[in-house]
Amino acid sequence: MNDSTGKRSDIIGRVRPLTDQHAREIQPFGSIAKLPIALAEDVCKASVDNLNQLIADTITLRDMYKKHHWQVAGPTFYQLHLLYDKHYNEQNELVDTVAERIQSLGGISLAMAHDVAETTLVPRLPRGRQPVPVRGVVTLDGKRVPVTGEAWFDHQWGDFVFMGGGWDWFAIELSDGRSIMLSLVRGAADDPLLVYGTVLSGHSIDLSSRDFRVQVQGRWKSPRTGADYPAGWRLTIPRIGLAFDLKPTVADQELDTRASSGGVYWEGSQKATVSRIGADGSPRTGETPSAEAYVELTGYAPQSPAERRPARSPDGAPPGARARPIDGA
Repeated sequence: MNDSTGKRSDIIGRVRPLTDQHAREIQPFGSIAKLPIALAEDVCKASVDNLNQLIADTITLRDMYKKHHWQVAGPTFYQLHLLYDKHYNEQNELVDTVAERIQSLGGISLAMAHDVAETTLVPRLPRGRQPVPVRGVVTLDGKRVPVTGEAWFDHQWGDFVFMGGGWDWFAIELSDGRSIMLSLVRGAADDPLLVYGTVLSGHSIDLSSRDFRVQVQGRWKSPRTGADYPAGWRLTIPRIGLAFDLKPTVADQELDTRASSGGVYWEGSQKATVSRIGADGSPRTGETPSAEAYVELTGYAPQSPAERRPARSPDGAPPGARARPIDGA
């Protein structure tokens, strides 16, 4: 062993934590050391017990802020990243304040992660990334109705408008935690120019035009704009062994935003039925997850009568024709 190796080993030995040291306990947790303060021991103990519950919950909330600080994503990532870190630091200061108060009462504060986990009343979060909880109020017929649910992040990267057509966008959330996005971007002649998708399941699976098929099952014509939209689809994804039959929960989910963002389009929730399929698309038996789905359709409604184009399905077939599979061929 040369001098350099010896010096390196000596440095490592000196900085290595002494994890094999064990000291006896001189004050059991839950006991109160009598201090010269004007509070009875039973009063101190009751306060310490309550404060230890508070410190366990505060530490848990503090660490939840750090979890979301690390895992947040989206267009406002940076602002939320900083905000969650700010809240983390504020909770950390509160932990110190509470712990010092416990010590001043003669008690012992919780400190170790396993003790905190056993004590906190805050429900445990999953280790992975979570959807965004939503809470709000919807006014229906003059009545305010509280609603809760989950939201997913929807942001479109890229300028697809210049292609002159529109897009059909499908989002599916499965009960087993997987998320699926399929997109068909059409050109000015309503031919599919871009066909792609993604399956998220702890990791990302990219889908090409050969990995899935979209077949239109019906149509709906707007009584206001005259736009003719696809309404109902059969989506098959042999690569994951699943097929989806989608049907709009409400036929009329058209949005006319010409007074604001300047477009007329259709987007809305779907009733989703899931079935098993083989690699060749043939039916298979077996349990299937349930699903919720959402669809967005653009490019079917003109901005003025003069701009109205003949309605066509996402695969370019004329109205009433049987839709052929989208396979990129």
